[in-house]
Amino acid sequence: MDFEGEVIIRPKYSSIQIIGSDRFLASEKNDDEWRSFILDKNGEEELRIDNYKYGVGWYCQFGLVGRDKNTLTFLEDDGKARKHAEFYRIGGEEPGTIFSDYFNAEAAISEIVNLINDKGVDKYIIGGTPANQLSNLNPEDYSYKYTADLDNLAKAGDNWKLTAEATYQGGYMSDYSYDYYSYDRRYYWNPYARLSRVDLNIRCDKWDSTESEALAKALVNKGFTKESSTGSGNKQYCALLTKGDLAVIINCSNVVVCQNNYSNRENANQIISGYDTNSDAEGDYDQPAVSYEYEAADTLAAAPAVAVEAYDYDYAK
Repeated sequence: MDFEGEVIIRPKYSSIQIIGSDRFLASEKNDDEWRSFILDKNGEEELRIDNYKYGVGWYCQFGLVGRDKNTLTFLEDDGKARKHAEFYRIGGEEPGTIFSDYFNAEAAISEIVNLINDKGVDKYIIGGTPANQLSNLNPEDYSYKYTADLDNLAKAGDNWKLTAEATYQGGYMSDYSYDYYSYDRRYYWNPYARLSRVDLNIRCDKWDSTESEALAKALVNKGFTKESSTGSGNKQYCALLTKGDLAVIINCSNVVVCQNNYSNRENANQIISGYDTNSDAEGDYDQPAVSYEYEAADTLAAAPAVAVEAYDYDYAK
């Protein structure tokens, strides 16, 4: 199509390449036979070339090249073999694919903001248990772990990706009971484990302080209050936002969603104060290692009962 969206050449060929101003090289395959065509700006066929087993390709500075099983034949614009063009070896990239560095920041920010709600991220409520949140996973795989990748929350767009990780506290995420009679372990989710934080990690070469600040503004529009932040335009933007029992800490391209409590707010403010707005030196961006904690309310102090089978055996037998 052209830039106005008008179709120039309908999709009836196996492949097509731009070979110059208003000129195209199209190829089609029927069974094992390849035919190639030079097309004009209206998609009309100017020239047909069908005497090469694997058709004709466009090799940048080398122009048209006919491809047989063991040979490459350099062609003139009229499709005839070049004369007096002898090569020992050729090199260069064939323009089969063009990669764009386009990045739609608004789309990425919208995906992140839509995941965050008043209680956590998507269905992952801060303070919730693995049993309620990770029912699709096997507890045996998490018996000695505190974190789980939330692959179901992963997002991707043009030149950016978003991954998510859940961190639990209160012991390992799962435990097991042991049957001394059958030597069998039965794994179950630890009822004392609580979700303390969800990390949303943005992987994008073009993500910088501008996008981080725009993300903070989008969360404010969703009802969050910006408690503190680095200066606008800072090389590495950080901000603390809160809404009810939830806190969101933007740390450059990492977003931490956790409980809105004193220790977590202090941790966030330590990171924010560790950034020097007026300096570009990397040393000025050293930040303390902090851990965002979940403080159980009185109603959560007593963990719900979990049915775990007990085994009594008369070992004298």
